[in-house]
Amino acid sequence: MRLLYRPTTLRMECDACREQFDPIQGGVCPRCERLLCNRHLYGSWVRRLRGYIGLRTTCPECLAGRGPEPQRWSVSRPAPEERG
Repeated sequence: MRLLYRPTTLRMECDACREQFDPIQGGVCPRCERLLCNRHLYGSWVRRLRGYIGLRTTCPECLAGRGPEPQRWSVSRPAPEERG
């Protein structure tokens, strides 16, 4: 894999294991929106291969129904009842 890309100096922290990883190898689960290393995002080499060819990947915890609920961060205007 080292021949395909050049390792970056940027490091991210996995939300599941709190270890530092190269962002090229991991990613964000589209369902729970957590930043995960490749071990926690893909789970198996078959799912990793699916991600490499461009198919949508979901972390194994979300597939099993154990993933956290997605957090929707919004920078929108307050609701009319909150404006006062």
